[in-house]
Amino acid sequence: MGSMPVKAACSGRPVPPIQFSMSKSEEERAKRLAEALRLNLRRRKAQARGEDPEPRKAPSSDEPAD
Repeated sequence: MGSMPVKAACSGRPVPPIQFSMSKSEEERAKRLAEALRLNLRRRKAQARGEDPEPRKAPSSDEPAD
């Protein structure tokens, strides 16, 4: 079992949360992920409403059609 006696664990005193710090690259990744999730949610909501959130670009006449 744990190293804390049962009486101490059940004392009702709040236990301070463990705080972890993220590295710079982890923070950047978390920000990119959060932004991607927000964009995805907006797109899905617009799709559910029947809207086209990002109008597709029509092929220009300069590009040859395959």
